Amino acid sequence: MSKTKFKTVEMSGESSKKKSYEEKRAAKSANRAADEMAEIEAGMGEVVIDETSTTPIVEEAQTEEVKVEKKSQVARRGKHYVTAHGKVDRKQIYAVEDALELLKKTKYAKFDESVEVHLVTKDIMSNVEVAFPHSTGKTIRVAIVNDDVIANLEKGIIDFDVLIATPAQMGKITKFARLLGPKGLMPNPKNGTLTANPDKKKADLEGGRTTIRGEKKAPLMHVLIGKASMDTKDLADNIATLVKAVGPTKITKMVVCTTMSPSVRIVVA
Repeated sequence: MSKTKFKTVEMSGESSKKKSYEEKRAAKSANRAADEMAEIEAGMGEVVIDETSTTPIVEEAQTEEVKVEKKSQVARRGKHYVTAHGKVDRKQIYAVEDALELLKKTKYAKFDESVEVHLVTKDIMSNVEVAFPHSTGKTIRVAIVNDDVIANLEKGIIDFDVLIATPAQMGKITKFARLLGPKGLMPNPKNGTLTANPDKKKADLEGGRTTIRGEKKAPLMHVLIGKASMDTKDLADNIATLVKAVGPTKITKMVVCTTMSPSVRIVVA
């Protein structure tokens, strides 16, 4: 399969802000997962390039085959990653709990790494709502449109992760579409953030319900499901909930990894 790279794009102007360290780290993790999936697909072999060169020597033209060995993705990484990578059987599809235990054994970072699941789906998917039974370790800041929110938006200040509005309030925030739209923060009926009952939606989101967005141009989804310090069973429960929400028949491949670890392919069940 072809690899899809993921970039974080910053807006120019006074209202733009740099992506947080956590967001940049998540983007790198998604890129690494794409590399891992490509390596699984290719069987982890080293890349060999054959070139044919016809150079006249004395009176005859001789053809010589030149082999140039390129380093694999793994060989270009640090020694800790290479050691962890060596403990993963690339040809095996692990049971979910076995894969999580393996990730915990190969963990080498000093911080509490995020645990992420990367899905390859049959078709490009837009939004999927999931209510995880256990905390993912991420705090979501939810705001409902009011005068204070509008005043901050006038100054280019965004202090929320999700913005909820009623249909009647949309007229007040449409002028901020260029600010909110590229960040995916514009209230939308498709993900339930444009609703007649904003208080209920806010309670649902703060209680663990979230909307997962697939890639726009590729059948890929990248989902944070917890922290490496969490109990293995809790992480497995979150993965099972994710699979059920997306639909097991719609998933063709699924891998799990931590922020710094190699990916481990897991059973879709």
